[in-house]
Amino acid sequence: MTESLPPNSSNSQSDDQSIANDHSTPPSDTEPIILTEADLIDAPDVFESHQTWKRPGPNLGVAILWMIGIGLAQVIGGAIGAMIFAPELLEAVVNREEIDISKLPGSAFIGILTVTQGTFLLFALIAASLVYGRELPRQMPLRIPTGRHIGMILALLLPMALFDGFVAQQVADVLYPTNEAGQQSEVPILEVVGKMTEAGSFGTLLFILAVTPAIGEEIVFRGVISRGMLARFGLVGGIAVTSVLFAVVHLEPAQAAGVLTIGVVMHVAYLATRSFWAPVLIHFLNNSLPVLMVTAVMANQPDADAGEVMNEASPLSWISVLTAFITIVLWTMLLWKTRLEYRHADTGEPIVTPYPTVEPPDESIPHYAEHRTSPPGLVFAAVVSLVAFFASMILTAPTV
Repeated sequence: MTESLPPNSSNSQSDDQSIANDHSTPPSDTEPIILTEADLIDAPDVFESHQTWKRPGPNLGVAILWMIGIGLAQVIGGAIGAMIFAPELLEAVVNREEIDISKLPGSAFIGILTVTQGTFLLFALIAASLVYGRELPRQMPLRIPTGRHIGMILALLLPMALFDGFVAQQVADVLYPTNEAGQQSEVPILEVVGKMTEAGSFGTLLFILAVTPAIGEEIVFRGVISRGMLARFGLVGGIAVTSVLFAVVHLEPAQAAGVLTIGVVMHVAYLATRSFWAPVLIHFLNNSLPVLMVTAVMANQPDADAGEVMNEASPLSWISVLTAFITIVLWTMLLWKTRLEYRHADTGEPIVTPYPTVEPPDESIPHYAEHRTSPPGLVFAAVVSLVAFFASMILTAPTV
């Protein structure tokens, strides 16, 4: 589709409040929805043809079925992987024997996770293709985010990772008791990653732990589930419900609590950039950090236990946690304020839709795409918060 050029060079913008009002209250649950002449004025892009529209799926019940499908795909993939790479593990599960998966060799973890993640990714691709068909590229646009938005994503990376890790640790401290050695009873994830690092290449680990989860989970949650949630609960409600579902699917409570914030940020980035690659990039970078850290520890201390070294790291100070949270809020706001909008080619006004969406307008509507300008005050506040975050990390770092 060829997008029309803007009618003039000015960067006209609508009032934020009017946009918020358009997206804050979704239509009623009755389908199809019959619209009035007033609706034709308020949302000309959708209703110029004087036709009715139906709220897109999935609804909340179907979204939960999608989550069950994710679980089944991973269980099937895990069982196949265990049959191939760790038959003793599958036998223990069948016989209901106690299992200590941390004692498996790293090569077994790599094999099992490769099959598990591959099965899940295949499920996500096939299911999304069946749902959208030829509309898939339209529903999950593959445009490349601008350099400005990629810069914002990079600015969010460390504050978000550290804040999410802090939240996860607080939940783990409550849920998991420590033994006399000060070790918590949950599965030692870092130790497992360390074993995998010893057994496999860095690229293999990134593919298993970062690439496939990022693409597969973003297809399901941002690409499919979020569309129905936004249509039913509006902008804030849709992001919140989708992010909670994204957290719940991780099952382990501490990890679920930790990924809730990143789920919100990824959803805002998806809507702001109208690009499937934006949340995939955030997801990939976030999942890559543990692999990078464990690899760095093992490179510097080959004989050390990577899990123990990282668990013994000094906890974050409260000032670092606070500045990280403020940084996340301000940079996420900046992402949204600089979002990509479609505008009418003749008037330059934003094309209003009945619910927030990443879809381009219908080809019959002359339009062009334009990013909103960066509010100077918000840019200044966001930069200051990021500087304050790094300053707090440096000033509160333990001295050697």
